[in-house]
Amino acid sequence: MPRAIYLSTHKAAQQTAGSPIISDLGGKRRIQYKTETGLSAALHKFCSEHDYTLRFERALVKVLSGYAKGKKKRMRTLAIKLVHTLDGRNEVRRAEVIQKLQAQGYKDTEVEFMLKHLHAHGVILCTVGRSSKVRVA
Repeated sequence: MPRAIYLSTHKAAQQTAGSPIISDLGGKRRIQYKTETGLSAALHKFCSEHDYTLRFERALVKVLSGYAKGKKKRMRTLAIKLVHTLDGRNEVRRAEVIQKLQAQGYKDTEVEFMLKHLHAHGVILCTVGRSSKVRVA
């Protein structure tokens, strides 16, 4: 998994953390920044180039081709919310995912459609059966 260490080169930050980098971290990719804006830009670039983000975007292009602009935006937002329901957890019951998204105003058919297609494109994994579970692929 690609990783990076973000180091502040601002003078005030160097006064408090003057010790050198631990030898175990010596060969890791380091990205230096001076301001909060620089850190934000570096993190945004790292996230947009991440493998999962690229797979997610490719899957959405395939799934949503042919839809009208407004419907594409709604379904994209649904897909993002669906993935965010899995944040910080290894697995979530499929019924729980559907229930959370229904509470946010999405129809059962929309949620099922997105689950099915994101699974088909390898973005998420859904198990089969009555107590089906969903997890990030």
